[in-house]
Amino acid sequence: MNNGSGKELLRPLAELTESVRKLIAPFSDAVLKELGEYVAGKIRFINFRNSLKVLEQAKRLLDELGIRPNPIELKILVPILEGAGLEDNDDLIEMWSGLLASAAGNCKVLPSFAHILTQLSPIEAKILDYIHTRRQEIECEGGNLGVDKQQLEKAIGLNSEEYGILVLNLRRLELIFQVTTDDMMWQPGHGDWGAGGHIGLTALGESLIDACKGPPRGTEGDVLKYVK
Repeated sequence: MNNGSGKELLRPLAELTESVRKLIAPFSDAVLKELGEYVAGKIRFINFRNSLKVLEQAKRLLDELGIRPNPIELKILVPILEGAGLEDNDDLIEMWSGLLASAAGNCKVLPSFAHILTQLSPIEAKILDYIHTRRQEIECEGGNLGVDKQQLEKAIGLNSEEYGILVLNLRRLELIFQVTTDDMMWQPGHGDWGAGGHIGLTALGESLIDACKGPPRGTEGDVLKYVK
């Protein structure tokens, strides 16, 4: 192979590296001179357009709040960009953007959040958002916040078998809890999951959804303190 051909092959990677460096600069420490090359090397084989979109949306969200991005630890930053690059659903890309903005705004973002988000389907994200936005105090359960299980199933629009499998996965990830008003427990192929009761977010689920929505409104011009 001649030198000219080699340069042509290397040019796209060089351009990618430069694009990474420019977009990622507000979220990284200036002393990490090789960060652009490092991130490009980690994620150049996936759809990087989605990662760029997440960077742009996160920066725009922070600009709207008047928050200057703080450096993000690599163990949080790189998994977010890698996970976002594999995502093609707009709703989930928006969640990735919110997660990145929260990390840059010093909100509570655990390294595990990116890993959990990669395991969510769009419909599971819809379930979590439904619970988060419509939860209310359940008087019969000591003040727990949740939604009616049957109303949730109806709102999602899936049959009990499909719905139950999604719920089991969300329980596996420790993102939701469920309370039934009888002894019936749903299992695939056995009975109807639509037993009475309610379903709510665990502390982990609540923290994840909060982080994926970006820094809270009302913090314009200020940087949030990390919550231990």
